Amino acid sequence: MVDYSLWLNDFEGKLIDTSKGSAFPPKIPSPFSFGVGVSQVIPGWDQTVRQMHVGEKRRVIVPASLGYGAKGVGPIPGGANLYFEIELLELKPMPTFDAKQREWLDTHKDSSLPA
Repeated sequence: MVDYSLWLNDFEGKLIDTSKGSAFPPKIPSPFSFGVGVSQVIPGWDQTVRQMHVGEKRRVIVPASLGYGAKGVGPIPGGANLYFEIELLELKPMPTFDAKQREWLDTHKDSSLPA
C-alpha cells in the first residue's frame, strides 16, 4: 500500500495524479494498494517498491520504457518519463489459497502468465 504523486516533465511540473487527495477536482485521499511483481502496475513501480522499506519515501524518475511506453495513456503522452514520489505505507503478505482455490488455479492457467 502506497501514497504517491505523479508529475510530468519534472517534480515541479504538472501534477497528473496523486493518492493524497485534491481540492479540484475533488478527490478524497486514498492510498493505492496493489500486488508487487504480478504485473498490476508499470514495471518501474514493481522495481522500485521491491527495494523499499515500510515508511520510506522516494522520488523516482521512471523512463518511458518502464512506464507507459511509446503510446502513453490518458493524459500521459507517448515516450514520457514519469516523476513519482512514492511512500511505502504497508506491506501485506500474499493471500493464501485453500485446496479448492489452488485446484481451480491449476486448471485455469493462462499460458501468457509466468509459471
